[in-house]
Amino acid sequence: MLGHDVNDFYFSVAVRIVELCQATRTENGGLLGVKECCESVAKGKAIGGGLQVSEDDIQRAVKSLSPLGSGFSIISIAGKLFIRSVPKELNTDQSTVLE
Repeated sequence: MLGHDVNDFYFSVAVRIVELCQATRTENGGLLGVKECCESVAKGKAIGGGLQVSEDDIQRAVKSLSPLGSGFSIISIAGKLFIRSVPKELNTDQSTVLE
């Protein structure tokens, strides 16, 4: 990461998260586990190859998308963190099923 700004790193991670969320939205309905996202980015399943990131890096990258009004956010369901990539709140029934 020499010669690169920290913001460039999080921008790169955020781009990979968006690509991964779009690619998996039909499978997971727009809820991707932060841990699964870390593993996929590390394995290079996102466009651009593998990149070693922590769960904290994923959370910071998602938060960096908020000024864009993109609808991406981190939510907690039953103690597990998810990236929500659809701009829709879960209703009580949906939350209960996921817990």
